[in-house]
Amino acid sequence: MYNSLERFISTAERTGFDEDHRLVGDLYPYTSYGYSLLELCCYHGAFDCFKLLRTKFSSHITQSCLQFSFLGGNPEILSECR
Repeated sequence: MYNSLERFISTAERTGFDEDHRLVGDLYPYTSYGYSLLELCCYHGAFDCFKLLRTKFSSHITQSCLQFSFLGGNPEILSECR
């Protein structure tokens, strides 16, 4: 995941976009229920996309967000997740 805000906005404005969609992938720690887009933004340190999800969709910060923000290494995300 890249921090490409323009691309993410384009995707988010499409009909049928589901901000609550959960993803499962081999690149991430195992989970049977998947990770939210916000959690993956934390994992990848994608602050602009993180901020869009928080402001436009009121996405909730989870415990996984906090844990992933350490891995992602973005201090702005880490600060918001505390």
